[in-house]
Amino acid sequence: MLHSAKCVVLATTLLLGASLNVLHAGAESEGTTTSAGHEDVQKMYQETGKKISQWKERQQECSVSESGECSAEGSSDRPPSPMRIERIAHLPDEEMAGVDHDMLHLCATIAGGVYEAASRADFELLLTDSKVRETFPDLTVRFFQNGVTFGRDWFPEQLSLDAPTFVGVITGSTLVLGWRGTVTIKDILADANIDSVSPWKQKLKGLEVQKAYYEMIKNVYFRTHAKDIENYVKGAYSKVPNKVKKDGTPITRIILTGHSLGGGLAQVAHLCMRAPPNLFSSWNSLVNACKDVEIRTLAISAPMTTVLNDPSPETMHFLNDQIQPFMRNAVFNADVVPRGYSNLEFIDGFVNAFLNDDSGILPSGVADQLARAFVNLHIRIFEMRGMMEQAERYRHVGKLIYYDNPNASPTLYVDAEEERNCFRDLRYGPKTKVADTALENHMVLVTSPGLVL
Repeated sequence: MLHSAKCVVLATTLLLGASLNVLHAGAESEGTTTSAGHEDVQKMYQETGKKISQWKERQQECSVSESGECSAEGSSDRPPSPMRIERIAHLPDEEMAGVDHDMLHLCATIAGGVYEAASRADFELLLTDSKVRETFPDLTVRFFQNGVTFGRDWFPEQLSLDAPTFVGVITGSTLVLGWRGTVTIKDILADANIDSVSPWKQKLKGLEVQKAYYEMIKNVYFRTHAKDIENYVKGAYSKVPNKVKKDGTPITRIILTGHSLGGGLAQVAHLCMRAPPNLFSSWNSLVNACKDVEIRTLAISAPMTTVLNDPSPETMHFLNDQIQPFMRNAVFNADVVPRGYSNLEFIDGFVNAFLNDDSGILPSGVADQLARAFVNLHIRIFEMRGMMEQAERYRHVGKLIYYDNPNASPTLYVDAEEERNCFRDLRYGPKTKVADTALENHMVLVTSPGLVL
């Protein structure tokens, strides 16, 4: 499980990556014009821009020391502040979450655990050390595709450009696939590119997904493990190169999970496994094998990964019938990442709160980089207005399980303005200790005790 000291560094890396998403699009949209429909957003950014200019002037003069006074020395060497992580008191029922409480805990444990496990042995030990074995005595780790992790003795210089860790575990007839979130420079570049692609344009017009995420699913994960997953579905365990001589129970349910970028990958993989096969997909055999398999996603703190670009009635029927009922994203309070990329008003609220926050020091130097990245995000949006059109097309196509605080009961939201419980109606609230709160909101659900076993 993730613990507080390591989480501050980790969470700021995650949020820094998420904040870069729209920055990349802005660089490609310079010189484009803005439609009249963006006038309110432009006015909002214009007002924030004035505050940003004043903030930048202050930053050039000095930085804030631990004593709260201006000094010539920066804050990059300040140690992380401990995070305030509490156990989530009330769990969503199975109708809301799509899974029972034990499976919910398992998904959160996997989504948080893959950050620390540097090897399959580490991951198996982590599951043994937790209460997972008590709840799922038959659970086995079926594959562990190495990526870059923080490990038990993590140092920044260990980062490389590998794809995020990908794991598969089986309990009973359920296969759980989990992805690790943002850790590497490559991850951040994936987060930083909101270009979208339409792999199913012949049958699902107007349905697009974030290109970088799709390319990772296609070229890294499904290229390596699509056939393995298909064999597990068929019960042909002996055909998977993992030294298992006997076949096992055929898989009747697949649950996709991950935190932050990992949750985004889970959402895109869900669409890839449910969308109609096309001539160019190398995993058509897997899609066909999974026709009668229940596929669900339980993402945690994941960003928007789906673009709706004038979708056809057939596309909306597919999303409403085969995706939304089976896809969930758990969000805690004012977490900024799930508001990316199109909830620009919420992000603006965060930036304004940070600019006006005089409650104390930031938790660490890397957290300072996080806040600066969000400020720079607003600068780029204000200067390069055309990027808004692409950002605003992004949507959560599943439902969102929202927690206002650790003791609150969860509420189910949808990302549709015409619906009663619209996720975008939730406004940014924190006014003090803004950076600390941002980190805690993003990490609380996958950090012990949180939702983990």
